[in-house]
Amino acid sequence: MNRDQAVHVGMLNSYNLLTGKAKFEEIVDAGIGVFAHIPDEDIEARNIEFIIFYFQQHEMFEHCAELKEYLEKNYNAD
Repeated sequence: MNRDQAVHVGMLNSYNLLTGKAKFEEIVDAGIGVFAHIPDEDIEARNIEFIIFYFQQHEMFEHCAELKEYLEKNYNAD
């Protein structure tokens, strides 16, 4: 797997974990346990915004919408 592929998989894994589409163990057991964030630490809103930006650049707008919803539910406007 090259660097770009690893970044993409990490973004997808973080997205799946944050949105509840997969559990940490499921992702790791699948054999590619890379993430765009540290899974056992609280993720800052700016990191989620970076993941959203990544998906915008790849025209994966459904992922963006779900992550924006996650931000609205879990982070206040401050």
